[in-house]
Amino acid sequence: MDIDDAKLARCRELGAEHAVNFHAHDAGAEVRAALDGGATVAMDLVGNQRTLEWTFGLLGRGGRMVTLTTFPDVGFQVTPRRLVADELTLLGSRYCSRAEVLAAARLVQDGRIRPVVSRTVPLDEVETLH
Repeated sequence: MDIDDAKLARCRELGAEHAVNFHAHDAGAEVRAALDGGATVAMDLVGNQRTLEWTFGLLGRGGRMVTLTTFPDVGFQVTPRRLVADELTLLGSRYCSRAEVLAAARLVQDGRIRPVVSRTVPLDEVETLH
């Protein structure tokens, strides 16, 4: 899922079975059809109320939601009844350690992983990429 159709097309070229534009009119229906019963694991990498609620809403029975964002004063409402009835788990992750970043860089250096770079910007504009 993304908001950029060019990125979604590239994901399909790289083998993604489903790629849905978050802003599409029928995005919810497309995702639910692709998931066939809800997500086992769903990750939120954006961290605003809308995406957190969306991600939580994708979970199927026994599903786990992972969030990697830490913006102050951003949250969403969770109903304990749904957590219990659907046996859901909410998790937070700090993403990765320095050692893991180094290991990933070595995989790229050794040619075992080919990164997909969709856009580059000067260093002083790096915040515009997120």
